[in-house]
Amino acid sequence: MTVLTQGRAPRPTAVALGLFDGVHLGHQAVLRGAAAHRGEGLLPAVFTFSAPSVAYKQHRPVQYLYTDRQKQQRLAAMGMELIYSPQFPEIAPLTGEDFSARILRELMQAKVVVCGGDFRFGRNAAWGVEELVRLGQTHGYRVEVVPPVQLEGEQVSSRRIRQLLSQGQVDAAARLLGEDYRIGGVVEHGNQLGRTMGFPTLNQLFAPGQCAPRFGVYASLAYPEGRPMPAVTNIGIRTTCITDPGDNVKIVNNSDMKNILNRSDKLSRSVSVISVPYATDLEKLESQIPALMDKIYEKRAEIFKAPPRYLGVDALADSSVVLKFVVNVDEKDIYSGARLLNRDLLLGFRSLGVECPFPQV
Repeated sequence: MTVLTQGRAPRPTAVALGLFDGVHLGHQAVLRGAAAHRGEGLLPAVFTFSAPSVAYKQHRPVQYLYTDRQKQQRLAAMGMELIYSPQFPEIAPLTGEDFSARILRELMQAKVVVCGGDFRFGRNAAWGVEELVRLGQTHGYRVEVVPPVQLEGEQVSSRRIRQLLSQGQVDAAARLLGEDYRIGGVVEHGNQLGRTMGFPTLNQLFAPGQCAPRFGVYASLAYPEGRPMPAVTNIGIRTTCITDPGDNVKIVNNSDMKNILNRSDKLSRSVSVISVPYATDLEKLESQIPALMDKIYEKRAEIFKAPPRYLGVDALADSSVVLKFVVNVDEKDIYSGARLLNRDLLLGFRSLGVECPFPQV
């Protein structure tokens, strides 16, 4: 499969439109619709977005299921031969007319466009399928709309798959995906403790913004060098040491969802991220945080070198706001300091009437 980064499609195409997060059964129906035009001499192609660049969908924060590399592998397996996957902010300002003329007609040379009935495009997603059909008549392509796929009485959707994974229902998620849910990525070197217990381990991090299953231990298959082997996968907060380009050691958990601990030769500090519900009165909570920091410091003065500092909102999760805190500690206390800070913040917020979701994300 060719990833289009410059120039235009080499010949006329049948384009599947969508985010295709997970490439689930519903997406596959759209992709098969585009691939069916190969016999007409049209190149099966995909217009999508780079997954990490889409932080919101329909005005809601969204976590993506698969990385761009994983998505491209699945699209290729569905017979797609060309993919255009720009960053969302590059395309978001375009009007529907500009998207149709500049992207579909000129760049992708579309002769057939295939999408689902809920496809939206153009600035502020103000254009839908009816407008796409009208624009196709002007710009020389025809539009085929694929109905939603139902399974077990429910419409197959990426949102539903994310819900199932968050509940630990990976088998149910796999049915909607049309294959087993997969974790992929670069293997990070750890402390090599597994081999001392008689079996090797692989450490992999979920990317920032990526959806991860519920914490737990799962029966799985690993594919070292492409060969399937029975495995056990632990998703949780077990820490791993890795080194960044500046030779600072970062201690991060294997799902990139909990405490992030940093240390260098000059400064040791523990960092904690806490999720609070969207319904929280954030302005009121922030006015109470300074007193809470002083109270925590008074309790932990033997470990914390100064009161913890509130760094503000760090991210938006599906149903919560993520707040970030940091505290200076001795290097030997960097991990325990983060655990204590996390615990004291959760208890402190509870005393202020804020119940934080668990597990923390």
